[in-house]
Amino acid sequence: MEYNSLDTCKKINIKQKTSPPIFSRKIWYLSLENCICNTKEKALIFMVNDKYHQHILPMIASSKNGTQRLKSMTNYYSPFYTPESSKKTTIKDHEEIILTCQDSIKQFDTIDIVPLYNRDAKIWNNSLSKIGFKCHIYHHSTNWYHDNISCIDQYWSLRSKKLIKSIKSSKNKLNKLGGYSTSINQEKDTKDLKKRLSHYHQVYYNSWKQAEPYPEFIDSICQHAWMKNELRLGIIYHNDLPVAAQIWFVNDKTAYIFKLAYRTSYQNTSIGTLLTAAMIEHVIGIDKVTFIDFLTGNDDFKKKWMSSSRPLMGIQGCNPNTITGRYFDIINKLSRIRRKVGI
Repeated sequence: MEYNSLDTCKKINIKQKTSPPIFSRKIWYLSLENCICNTKEKALIFMVNDKYHQHILPMIASSKNGTQRLKSMTNYYSPFYTPESSKKTTIKDHEEIILTCQDSIKQFDTIDIVPLYNRDAKIWNNSLSKIGFKCHIYHHSTNWYHDNISCIDQYWSLRSKKLIKSIKSSKNKLNKLGGYSTSINQEKDTKDLKKRLSHYHQVYYNSWKQAEPYPEFIDSICQHAWMKNELRLGIIYHNDLPVAAQIWFVNDKTAYIFKLAYRTSYQNTSIGTLLTAAMIEHVIGIDKVTFIDFLTGNDDFKKKWMSSSRPLMGIQGCNPNTITGRYFDIINKLSRIRRKVGI
């Protein structure tokens, strides 16, 4: 394999045979780079080529208090981290990527990768161990999902009677009050898209959530997804006022629930529940998805809508050839002991 490093995602040029989820594309990493990289954190993209394929590892390099850190180009927006490749990456591919990049990786005291599915965490563990790093896997978050969806009737048959009754009751209540309307996937052109995204931001700003730190990131990703016909932007209006909004992405028979919010002044109307129900009806009935992914977070309300959950892990690799790397390895081992004995 041939190896090269890039200092910005702008230089990534990879042809993918299949269209991966938006979270594993150049536009995602480029938008993240524009938001989270600064004078203290620099993009470092590992690009590995063999005779037939390309593999890209978008990373961030930083130095703080003398510690040289390397981490995955991810943050709270990221539901998972995988190499960007021109084909589906195998375990052997992954090990060869790390072996090829090892001289650069060994310049750092630690490497942190998050979020990862269990299988991917084990692959990273094996790959980094092969170049001598001491690895520590930890629980990061939880992913709720619903798989094997055949039709909308089958989906609703698996939901609780309490949820179905609540949806029906709330819908009847709003119909009686009047003035409420639901709009999904109604962006006719870029001007209309920008208008509806501004409605989303209005709702988010007036919700219970913290202010969106990077609204330009949300707009960039949504514009790309809209051009690919993968954006599903749902909004509930009350007399033309946007009161609830959700951003979903659809790709390869999977619907990803990315963002959801409603105005706190409307919290007693169950509009969040009603919009989720409408979005589910849309992606199953029209997009024919068979898998719905609620991405990160172990919020109680997700259990009402999904059928299964799985852990999301993180991994820290410590360089045994540096004093700082050995220090973090010891800290991780002590933390593991404390957890075992309940301290």
